[in-house]
Amino acid sequence: MGTGEKRKVGLVRAARSFLGRHARAWKLIREARHQDATMGLDTPRVIFMPSNNWETGASANFRAFALAREMSKLPAAEAWRSLCLAPHLTLAQRLNVLHKLKPDVIVLQSARHACNEPRHYTSIAPCVMDLDDAEYEVPALFEKFDRAVRESAMVLVGSKVLADWCVTRNPNTHVVWTSNPHTPPTAVPQTQRSPVVCWAQNGWDKYVEEGEAVRAIVLDIHRRGGSKPGSFDFRIIGVTDPAPWEKFVAPLRAAGITCSYRGYLPYDQFLAELSQVAVGLHVLIDTHIYSRAKSFGKLLSYSTAGVAIVATNNLETPRAFTDGVNARLCETHEQVAQAACDLLNDPAQRQHLGDGAQQLMEAKFASRVIAKQVSSLLRTLVKPQHKQPEHKQPDRQGGL
Repeated sequence: MGTGEKRKVGLVRAARSFLGRHARAWKLIREARHQDATMGLDTPRVIFMPSNNWETGASANFRAFALAREMSKLPAAEAWRSLCLAPHLTLAQRLNVLHKLKPDVIVLQSARHACNEPRHYTSIAPCVMDLDDAEYEVPALFEKFDRAVRESAMVLVGSKVLADWCVTRNPNTHVVWTSNPHTPPTAVPQTQRSPVVCWAQNGWDKYVEEGEAVRAIVLDIHRRGGSKPGSFDFRIIGVTDPAPWEKFVAPLRAAGITCSYRGYLPYDQFLAELSQVAVGLHVLIDTHIYSRAKSFGKLLSYSTAGVAIVATNNLETPRAFTDGVNARLCETHEQVAQAACDLLNDPAQRQHLGDGAQQLMEAKFASRVIAKQVSSLLRTLVKPQHKQPEHKQPDRQGGL
């Protein structure tokens, strides 16, 4: 390839790179102008800044992308001209877009993203920090999260544990549960589901105490079921690399329990996989910050897929779920094992709990429900519209 051809190829690549970096920003501005025309300039505008792309981040999906869609669909008195900035945009690109769109409120979904710091944007609009995880417990991130919470006009959190940490730094802190934007997969009656006990977890190395508890519970289920090989399968969903998990499941397999893995799946495939599961475990450890700061996590997925849930009756779980109605809530790990055993042998009760959990999602966790709550909170930050100057009335005493 000659020098001229190399230069031409280089220019083409540079052009493609430029277009790739800027295409999303241009598209966002077009979307904003369309909202201006269809919803009117009197409708307030909110810009969400997700921490991840739609394909890679569940929190970004549920607490940013889904809410942005739903908030534009609310009734006119509650609706927002709502959009999401692509996570890959640079700070300069973000500022350029924001200055053009002039939002009334900016929502930063987690401060983990390098650009998600209020100090960059407070001169443009009030910033809201949104947290659904205890990332501030990471020493390298503590100062950043502490500053972000303090500098925000409002903080939205996914659980009371997070609220307790944030409210000491920012009194304008509110609990907003994570929304569930997905429709249920094709229904599979419990009578047609295999006796599978599931734990949805993508890394037990980060949740060692939780993992040890789940492993002990699964061994206890096996013992209570008469230690019969094949009486149930234990399935872990969210495994990207099976190698680290082999040590975890070794004692289970040694006891005669069939163990299997499923990968970290796109969310719709994940729900389809769960629709084949009989019982889902959700065990939270009060003393472990990453565990206890969770709100519902896998419970949203279990519920959407109609899985019969067996959970520990602690932290955020009993604030939404009711024992015997949409889940089994247990005080001890021994009770978790017994409840799972009972449900494996009672498809009618599994169906009752699975149906109840799906109804709960529709009533309290649907994205449109959470969007109404967020809309109400964000409106408290919107500055009143500038009033038109009043026409001076004639001075009657002056005889005009």
